[in-house]
Amino acid sequence: MAKLIITEGDTADWVYQLVDPETGEPLNLTGATVKLYMWSLPEQSIVIDGGSCTHDDTGGTITYSPALADVDDPGEYQIQYKVTLQDGSTKRYPHLNVDSRFTLVIEHAVEGQDTQG
Repeated sequence: MAKLIITEGDTADWVYQLVDPETGEPLNLTGATVKLYMWSLPEQSIVIDGGSCTHDDTGGTITYSPALADVDDPGEYQIQYKVTLQDGSTKRYPHLNVDSRFTLVIEHAVEGQDTQG
């Protein structure tokens, strides 16, 4: 399970590399669109519903630039990326099983701490 821990209000980009689960090679994203979904745990309330990501076509690297509203509520969240490939097929990363969950933890900011990316 991957876990990213950030501070409340931190709007720095989230960068993630997608790899082919069968080969371990970076996923070819040429012509693809990538969307991010995030929901709170354990409530399952949707926080980000299809946020647009930028990506590197051949390196499998995707980037999401969170808005302040995405990161202003401390807690634990689940993240998943939906990739629509050039041929129209879709894949979700990571797959939502216990071993591959991607969790985001937003911690309370310390007074006076700079959190703006």
